Amino acid sequence: MTGIVNGIGLASALGGYEAATTAYRANARGFKRERSVIGVDGMGVTMAAAIPMPEMRDILDRLVTLISDAVADLPVPMSSNIPITLCLPPWLRETDLTEPLAQRLAQGALRQTSELRLAWEDDTPFASVLTAALAQEEERLVAVLDTYLLPELLDLLAATGRIQSSRQPHGFIPGEAALVFRVTPQGADMAPAGVGHIAGARIAHDETDLTRPEGLLGEIIADLWAEAIDARTDRLLLDLNGERWRAEEAAHCLARHADRLDAALTGDPETPALNFGYTGIAAAPLMIALALTDGPKPPERTEEWSLISASLYGGTRMVIRTVRGVAQPSQPVTARGNPP
Repeated sequence: MTGIVNGIGLASALGGYEAATTAYRANARGFKRERSVIGVDGMGVTMAAAIPMPEMRDILDRLVTLISDAVADLPVPMSSNIPITLCLPPWLRETDLTEPLAQRLAQGALRQTSELRLAWEDDTPFASVLTAALAQEEERLVAVLDTYLLPELLDLLAATGRIQSSRQPHGFIPGEAALVFRVTPQGADMAPAGVGHIAGARIAHDETDLTRPEGLLGEIIADLWAEAIDARTDRLLLDLNGERWRAEEAAHCLARHADRLDAALTGDPETPALNFGYTGIAAAPLMIALALTDGPKPPERTEEWSLISASLYGGTRMVIRTVRGVAQPSQPVTARGNPP
């Protein structure tokens, strides 16, 4: 017997899981211009903050609070003595914050856990970690955390033309999020929402230099789509966030596979980054969380299958299939190409 995702905790610009999914269905936007943070164009930076910048500028406090809020948002109280794996963004590796972050979490929000394991997204993508947890027969937690809302990152993103401003219309709105997925055996009491499975995950690495792209973008992730698509696709979620290269990748995938997907999906895919801001390595987990509850359109049936497509700037490409509402065995991750 394999496990299931059985409850999700979230900290985001649109609130916790219940509030955020309700707001998402209403097409609410969780971002605003923060006038206390000045961008390269001399204007306030538009951002999607789970915690307002003026209230918490210390990055360690911010990271601890994001995870703590996501744990507190779990619909079922966290069991004692269960392991948790926390996926962290590559930028954090370049700081001296990892050890104090782990210590503060172990003494605070995660003090009931039996073990805290850290995973780096550029070594082991979140989809791999979650799928491995689902293959176990015991309760555990899988968490992920990322934020762009620290001055050094905002300056770097602005200097490389990646965030939206009056000078860069093809940038993203920086955001932040933390998610905690509760994984249990199938016989456990069900959470009210956020219940389902990973029906398959395909991961590859694209060597394209996005600072100097050449040729057609999206060949590798389009190949992953080809492997993942089948007749059971009710929702399509893409990580379009305003960046031009993502739009080119998505256009290639949609054009290549238009004959295999319903026209209503290809013509109007879900794009959560336009509601939550772009949340980095938390973007794909956030789309998984959204796929495991009702979407913007009423579901046609209880068993609802979603196709999720996500790309990381560092080269990782992922296509994930989820099923909500029924017991189905999770399939192993399929990885190909060069590791990230």
